[in-house]
Amino acid sequence: MTQIEIGPDQIQIDADIVAKALKIEPQDLLGRMREGTVTSQFERGEGMDAGRVRLTFFSATRRARITADAASAILSCTAADYSRSRAPMSATAAGSNHDRLDAMLDAALQETFPASDPIAISFDGPE
Repeated sequence: MTQIEIGPDQIQIDADIVAKALKIEPQDLLGRMREGTVTSQFERGEGMDAGRVRLTFFSATRRARITADAASAILSCTAADYSRSRAPMSATAAGSNHDRLDAMLDAALQETFPASDPIAISFDGPE
């Protein structure tokens, strides 16, 4: 398989790319996806972005975003570290910054690609 394959009803990406972007071991990725501790979002571009796709993967401490064109060429791969405190926070604690950042990211996503179907991750070898 090439690094990314775009089909009419699904998209597949090499697990090594996703694992590296999330800073986890490739062999741990499938289990974390099954547990729901790694999730994904798949978006198809419209208008000027028609033919492009964006894959976003989320773990507890990291977000990775991969953009590809219609020919399956990866255009960009970005990642950001973040953590969410599970301890109760006061109104002045850093948690309010996380809420504001989440709101800004959500607003930015709404202005770009529409959400679509889930992403398929390929793993070599038997499960």
